[in-house]
Amino acid sequence: MNPTASSDSSALHLQLFRAIMNLRQAGHRLHPPCKELSHFEFMCLDVINDYQQDHPDLPGIKASELSKITQTSRPAISQHLNALEGKGYLERIASKNDRRVTYLALTEKGKEFLCKRESDFQKSLCNLCDQLGHEDTKQFIKLLDRLSEILTESNKDPT
Repeated sequence: MNPTASSDSSALHLQLFRAIMNLRQAGHRLHPPCKELSHFEFMCLDVINDYQQDHPDLPGIKASELSKITQTSRPAISQHLNALEGKGYLERIASKNDRRVTYLALTEKGKEFLCKRESDFQKSLCNLCDQLGHEDTKQFIKLLDRLSEILTESNKDPT
């Protein structure tokens, strides 16, 4: 490889890295963090909501299940749950069949909060698509999907 090609390649690598870092920062502006909840608390609400939708026959999710899904220790998740309950986003519901079992469910405030965040996110995406235009949006999606596939394949265990 000639020195000019190597230099061009290094410059391209640096441009790609900067573009990825810029996209990462811009993504936070697309879906900014909320002020009243930590990122993890928001994630817990989202997991609880998804679980309740997937299991309508249950009054909620057990803390042990939430701990497994979020890969968080029971003591750590307990602190976050206490905070969310104190802020009025979730409630604990005792099992009718076994008093030792407690379920976690979203309150109306928790459901409304997630609904508003989802609505704001959808508006941001619509605005972004409008600014990019239909064809550029389709091309961007295609490139992001390809990048995701490449990164997924390169991170697979070779064994």
